Amino acid sequence: MSAQYYRHSGTVPPAGAVTGLGAGALAGAVLAVAYAYADVYIPIAGYVTFILSGGFGFLTGLAAAWGLKRGKVRNVALGVLIVAAVTAVAYYVSWGVWLYATLRRADVEDVSLTAILLNPLVMWSLIGKINEVGAWSIKSFTPTGVVLWLFWGLEAAIVFGASLLAAAGVLGSEPFCERCETWCPGSEGVAKLASADREELKRRVEAGDLAYLAGLGPVPAGATSWLQLDLHACPSCQGMTTLTVKSVEETTNSKGETQHSSKDIVDKLLLGSGEAATVRGLGQKLAAPAS
Repeated sequence: MSAQYYRHSGTVPPAGAVTGLGAGALAGAVLAVAYAYADVYIPIAGYVTFILSGGFGFLTGLAAAWGLKRGKVRNVALGVLIVAAVTAVAYYVSWGVWLYATLRRADVEDVSLTAILLNPLVMWSLIGKINEVGAWSIKSFTPTGVVLWLFWGLEAAIVFGASLLAAAGVLGSEPFCERCETWCPGSEGVAKLASADREELKRRVEAGDLAYLAGLGPVPAGATSWLQLDLHACPSCQGMTTLTVKSVEETTNSKGETQHSSKDIVDKLLLGSGEAATVRGLGQKLAAPAS
């Protein structure tokens, strides 16, 4: 049954890997400098620092993944490893710049950024000395020793976690048409249907029973849950088309704001040209009365 679903071919064009490394390295270097100086001079320590960590990691991973996708890399696992390597280098650079900025702020003379970056042992020694006295304070509390190591460990986890999540999302978001050598963009909300039992829906759709979807009918007025059909299709040949069915829930938070959450029931099921036309026709039929 799993063969009915789209899966990347695993192809990694050498030029694509280089493009990802280049884009990630360039963006990572710029972001590392910005992140390090923000970390030194930001007026508020604490959760704001972790927000910056997440942003640094996310943008670094996003840039590297964009380069990999532009280079037509169709291997999420290897792509994530490349992004992890780029993030590690960017994070190392951010530490070097942070140490340089911290020492310069303390009026330490004869500090060389190049010397710090090219000497990991010197960098480690400086980090250890700063750990003994603390790097920042929250009100009257100055973390040092084990506590500060834990904060730094959490920071690293946030940076790498955000980077890898961004990479996995970008690299796995669209199918790839091997015939036309191009990514297949998505069309969200091709049709919206009344909710149904998830297991039954998955079984029927996997069996090719698209008439089951048509029988569900439109979303009832006032409903807070429904099904959303999304299609990905090759813009050139239309021979590669996939269907994703999501269960969407609408809730209202304490501020009275409407929020939507979704969960995939069917994720990128391969369709024939006739089946794709059936799904599009279903959306057009349901939209006709409203228009």
